[in-house]
Amino acid sequence: MKGNLELEYNSNKTSAQLVFTPDKDGEEWTEKRLAAFLDAEGIKVGIIPGSIKDAAEKILKTEKSIKVFVAKSSEPVSQLNENYHWENLEIPDELGSDGERIFKVAFDPEITRERVENIKVKKKVQKKSKLPFGKAKEAYITT
Repeated sequence: MKGNLELEYNSNKTSAQLVFTPDKDGEEWTEKRLAAFLDAEGIKVGIIPGSIKDAAEKILKTEKSIKVFVAKSSEPVSQLNENYHWENLEIPDELGSDGERIFKVAFDPEITRERVENIKVKKKVQKKSKLPFGKAKEAYITT
């Protein structure tokens, strides 16, 4: 069926629907063409299974404008779940003079994160022969 196709989103862009308007001068729409249209619009995840085929069938049968839901996703979730609470610590009176002296010469704290990764490495070693006059053999050890 020939017509014009648009993509309509809800207010928070968590669902999308195709809006098809029949038009004799419009483009021909097939199932593959609908999938390519969604891909070009950036909808690659959350496509409802069977919705593209369903939309193609409805487009073939219709003679008026229709809307078909094709994609739905969940609300975005913040990746930062960490909350920090900073508070000023007071120096006890008996350590006040030492604290002032140390703060005058101390550097600003440097916050670092250390990551340790274990990586397997193959190592070539010489393996001794069981016989005293035999040649040593090469062997590979994974460490």
